[in-house]
Amino acid sequence: MASGVLYTRRSTDGIFIGCRIVVSRGSGVFFGRKRQCFSTSNSLKKTPDPFVHRRKSPHLLPDWTDRTHLWTVLRIERFSMACIEDVCQVLNELAPLSTAESWDNVGLLLGRRERTVSRLMTCLTLTPAVAQESVARNVELIVTHHPVLFRGAKSIIGDTIEGKLLLDLIEAGVAVYSAHTAFDNAERGINEWLGKSLGLTSVEPLRPFADGVAGGAGRKGVFEVAISRQEFLQKLATVVGAAYLEVAWHGPELVKSVGLACGSAVEYLDDAINSGCETFVTGEARFHSAVECQSRQINLVLTGHFASERPAVMILAKLLAERLPGVDCFASDGDRDPLELFRLP
Repeated sequence: MASGVLYTRRSTDGIFIGCRIVVSRGSGVFFGRKRQCFSTSNSLKKTPDPFVHRRKSPHLLPDWTDRTHLWTVLRIERFSMACIEDVCQVLNELAPLSTAESWDNVGLLLGRRERTVSRLMTCLTLTPAVAQESVARNVELIVTHHPVLFRGAKSIIGDTIEGKLLLDLIEAGVAVYSAHTAFDNAERGINEWLGKSLGLTSVEPLRPFADGVAGGAGRKGVFEVAISRQEFLQKLATVVGAAYLEVAWHGPELVKSVGLACGSAVEYLDDAINSGCETFVTGEARFHSAVECQSRQINLVLTGHFASERPAVMILAKLLAERLPGVDCFASDGDRDPLELFRLP
């Protein structure tokens, strides 16, 4: 059994309405009140139902070009559809844009808010490969962690890598949203997820938001019982899926209190030290930051920028799927760490 969207339209109250056809392989195809029995290779041309020609999501239909089977319609269903603005509102509830860092570029960065969405893909970084994947998978909205147009642009032309990427997405009708530091800081964001996934208790922000706003920058927490260096590093690598960790271990051998911040966030080192943390975890840091940890006798662990954030991007796809039942939400398969280790034989 399979299903596909025949058409979508906006109702008088502004809600997008769709018509879904549910079919199974059988002796023929029902469209409207008429029954057609013919090779499926020409089914779309011969169907008497005009709605088929107005369908907005042909990728959701069964494989009509499969000549080995005919299709029987089981039922036709009406359903409400989300638009990009609906998704933006859900994302803003999960990661309020007002909590993003002042220098960040977050929110809807490309696309029309009134467009309908049936397929949504999350990713860490919107690279040309990820953009091509979104087009191939008929995605209508990309939710990328790292924003495009981060440094601003005076022109968007095909002569630049980002310009070509954006033009390809515009021509394919793909919108782009970024939550970035808003999702880093959110109550159910990346840092919160990382702290709790490690098994820390009493997890709270290193820099809480003012005025009682939930969330904050970075996280700190404690293990109920101190664990060894080896156990902690193995646990961390497993949680983030890292193939390796960089370690500057200059504090206690046992790990009890941990500060953390995803991405490139060594600026929270002082906050971690002032909070009594003997171990600090982030994605990447400069050489001199590691030297500083040596002199200040705190353990520094670097997971890699990609590893520190990518797992939570997959979590975000699940959170969106829970809140957008009419939207197929999934993480990119083409999102890759651009760095790898070269090991001597």
